[in-house]
Amino acid sequence: LFVNPAGCRIFAAPDGSLNGRCLSEFTDDHNFRMIARQTGLRQADRSNEYEIEIIRDDKVKRLIKVSAKPQYDHDGKFYATFGVFQDITGHRQAEIKLRETEEIYKTLVEALPDAVTMTDLEGRMIFVSDQTLKLHGYFQLDELLGKPAFMLIAHQDRRRAAGNMKEVMNLGSVRDV
Repeated sequence: LFVNPAGCRIFAAPDGSLNGRCLSEFTDDHNFRMIARQTGLRQADRSNEYEIEIIRDDKVKRLIKVSAKPQYDHDGKFYATFGVFQDITGHRQAEIKLRETEEIYKTLVEALPDAVTMTDLEGRMIFVSDQTLKLHGYFQLDELLGKPAFMLIAHQDRRRAAGNMKEVMNLGSVRDV
């Protein structure tokens, strides 16, 4: 019935040219029809959120996040779906690259002969390498994850370690410790 200019840009269509067209024209996604029917359920407060791949008018494929809500007239009869579309193609590609990068770093860290530990800002361990487990006599990650990293440091060295942590927080790193 109506598509605003931002929606037209998502679909690479001139303003007004999408009015009267059906979203299913832009997708081969077989789940879309089932999802679209769900938005017409007779529950005035039901909202649906889903992702579909579209092929825009310029033949470029994009991943779209759709938030849809059925609209009803005064008699409770369904007459339209209000939808908000967001192009998440770039976001999804960034997520994939991030996962790939994380896997590379994890592989590198696990190959190191050194113990590697990562903590959150409260000093709780959020990552420990297998070498960390071996060095400190632990067998499973859950024995360390979420626990204070200072538990791995001898009591007499904790004050110095806390000073080094402050230096890391202030300067970004500490060397030759």
